[in-house]
Amino acid sequence: MNLPKLENISTKERGYLLGLFIGDGYANYHEKSRHHSITFTLNSVRDNDIQTYLVFLLKKMNLVFCIVKDKRFNANNIKINSKEFYFYFKEISWKFKNDFFYFDKEFLLGVISGFIDAEGSVSSRSTISIAQKNGSTMQKMKQIANLFSVNCSIRECPNMPSGNIWRGLVSTTFKYLPHCSQKVKRVYSCSS
Repeated sequence: MNLPKLENISTKERGYLLGLFIGDGYANYHEKSRHHSITFTLNSVRDNDIQTYLVFLLKKMNLVFCIVKDKRFNANNIKINSKEFYFYFKEISWKFKNDFFYFDKEFLLGVISGFIDAEGSVSSRSTISIAQKNGSTMQKMKQIANLFSVNCSIRECPNMPSGNIWRGLVSTTFKYLPHCSQKVKRVYSCSS
């Protein structure tokens, strides 16, 4: 059995996994084979540091995973077949969606760090931007940033032909927090 040892990672690291899952992950149940899986899709060219950190966390939890390269989209799919991990993400995603004040600040800092790594862009010209189609998710990220006294503005933008997209700007004061965002560390060379 592929049982996750969640006690082996910190609260912030658990939050990071949820943030990464919200942005670049999905849960799948295959009825025919009765397999439960969690998959994270990362860019194979730009996101090597994020992939290395994710693999580090999965190994800390003693989870067996595989990395499938998709050359068509320059993507790596990190797939974990684990029923318990699947239901952990289902439960924690539901709690986050319905009442994210259930979580402590350390967990929420991990969530926004993971979300920036999944859906964000960090520029050396002093900008951290995030984008997502789900407006309520963006509202939650704004509330989390404000919880840490980090300014965050969001707006809805047209994104033809697929409807609208929500874009946000997070103040670069985020880099001074004890975050675990690999993109922010990469650009600002901060060791938090």
